[in-house]
Amino acid sequence: MNLQIVLIPFLFLSVFTSTSLFAQDFKALYQKDCAMCHELTDPNLVIAPPMMAIVSVYKKSYPQKEAFVKHTLQFILSPSRQNSLMGEKTIKQYGLMISQKGAMPEKELEALIAYLYDKY
Repeated sequence: MNLQIVLIPFLFLSVFTSTSLFAQDFKALYQKDCAMCHELTDPNLVIAPPMMAIVSVYKKSYPQKEAFVKHTLQFILSPSRQNSLMGEKTIKQYGLMISQKGAMPEKELEALIAYLYDKY
């Protein structure tokens, strides 16, 4: 039996499965670390802007994924009015996010931001 015939489906399946698991991992990470503040499950409990709105605003200024991830990471690690792209009304309503420096490894945070870019 030709080795290529055996390996090609296996490689396709492993790439598809690992990509799918990768997305599921970040979905779970988002649910655990971000959703409690950024999801609209109950409008009375929302303490931060909805993630979909944040990503939409940031994508307008940073449509390229690499720039989006870089700027968003900078903001998350060191939130300030000057670094925020959210309007004054939003900042007044929700305040600024607390720094997430040290909350998770920076590479993991970058990958989570990239996941959110792709999701929304």
